[in-house]
Order: sequence, then C-alpha cells, then structure tokens
Amino acid sequence: MRALEQLKNEHRSIERVLQALGGLCRRLEAEEAVPAEPLGQVIEFIRSYADGCHHDKEEKHLFPLLERSGLPREGGPTGVMLREHEMGRELVREMDAARAALQSGEAGAGRRFAVAGRGFIDLLTAHIHKEETVLFPMTERVLDASALGDLDAAFGRVQEEFGEATHTRYREMSRALMREWGD
Repeated sequence: MRALEQLKNEHRSIERVLQALGGLCRRLEAEEAVPAEPLGQVIEFIRSYADGCHHDKEEKHLFPLLERSGLPREGGPTGVMLREHEMGRELVREMDAARAALQSGEAGAGRRFAVAGRGFIDLLTAHIHKEETVLFPMTERVLDASALGDLDAAFGRVQEEFGEATHTRYREMSRALMREWGD
C-alpha cells in the first residue's frame, strides 16, 4: 500500500531526528555548550517535514477518509492522533521559545529546551508506534480498494507539491543530524 508505506518511510526520517534531539537534550541537560544551528534545524525539520508534510497528509487526507468510512473522531483513533499532533506543536513552540532564550543567554533556557524536547521525543515515539501498530492496520481493514487508490492519489499530490528536492533535503538533514548529534 503506497500511501501507508510513504508514512512509514517518513517515520524513519522523523525517528532519526528524534535520536538527534535526544543527543542534543542530553548535552543541554549536562550543561554542555550546544550550537544554535542544530537546535534550529530540528525545529525546522519538525515544522516543515514532520508537521507540514507528514501530519498534513494524515490530517487532510487519511483521517477524513477514515472518518467518512465510519471511524468516529470523538473517542476514536483519529481524535487521539489529532490531539497528539496538537500536543506536539505546543512542545515545538516551547522548544523554539527556549532556543531563542538560549541564544540570548537566558539562564535555564537549555534545561527548558531539554524538558520540551524530551516530552516531544516521548510523545512522537509513542505516536509513531500507535500509528504503525493500530491505525495503519485498521486503515487496511476499513478502506476498500477505491478509497485506498484515492488516498494514494492524494498523497501523490502532496508529495508533488512539497517537491522531491525538498523531501530529499529533509531526509539528508535527518541523517546528518543523527550522525552528528544522535545518541
């Protein structure tokens, strides 16, 4: 199934950035100097790739399709996923505010970034696990061939709009961040 395979492949890039974020948090918790650039790259990756492309596919295409197929939002799996996306956005806002405070020399900003970063890692790690072990298998059971074809087409349009060069840039960024900062 092409659409779900795309999401799983994107999860692998996201997981690499989570590993890098973990290494950055560990260094900040140890009060080591961490350059602003990788912190900014992690935030950019999350906002542009994980949220702007990956979550966009889920929120605009996969979740509505599942809901039209009878899965409820309230009390259902898509409602849980949407709440977790919002929780992640809040944690990223906190990381970004802490990053700016860290750059201006504010005491405790590194610890603040690390707390939000650890929260984000925990949230996304569990979120990815739920998607791959519950939501995606449920999708395969609930959607018929026509709906799956529609999902593939919709995801193809998102991929095209986002651009292959942009996808490649973020995949490479995830690998470089993990090599440099991952634990």
